[in-house]
Amino acid sequence: MLAEYLPHYSVDDYLHWEGDWELIDGIAYAMSPKPVKKHQLTGFKVMMEFTKNLKNCQKCKVFQEVDWRVSSDTVLSPDVLLVCNESIEGQFVENTPEIIFEILSPSTEKNDRFVKYEIYREAGVKYYILVDIKKESVEVFELQNKKYSKVLESRDEVFEFSFQECQIDFDFSEIWS
Repeated sequence: MLAEYLPHYSVDDYLHWEGDWELIDGIAYAMSPKPVKKHQLTGFKVMMEFTKNLKNCQKCKVFQEVDWRVSSDTVLSPDVLLVCNESIEGQFVENTPEIIFEILSPSTEKNDRFVKYEIYREAGVKYYILVDIKKESVEVFELQNKKYSKVLESRDEVFEFSFQECQIDFDFSEIWS
């Protein structure tokens, strides 16, 4: 009933906003406060582990906090994402990522665990990883038959990500060292 009175924004609207925002089904979400130091460092270490594993792959690119245009009224900025066959030109990631990492923060955990989980599942993101910096642990979800299955909950295991023609042995212990 209230939906008809609330604004419904599009990607075109989003392009004019200042600050750090995400857009989910036409609703604007302010991404503040800024992530804490441990959050930033963990994201950097995830990027480093991917960089180490992707030396020989020309198809895959890893981005940190870049906008992914999911639809005409949804733009998300995952903490870290891996996408294949994507140009580095343009403002948005256009292809569906193969892997997304979200580093949990008190202000975003509910959205990451429930709202983004569903968006990523519906969009066909093969792997979704929740990183808990307080517990220093990860939960890895793999898309199987259009549903996510938790395939790993760990602090320091090596996990094999397999997608398209690529395979990555990701050592989760590296992000806590």
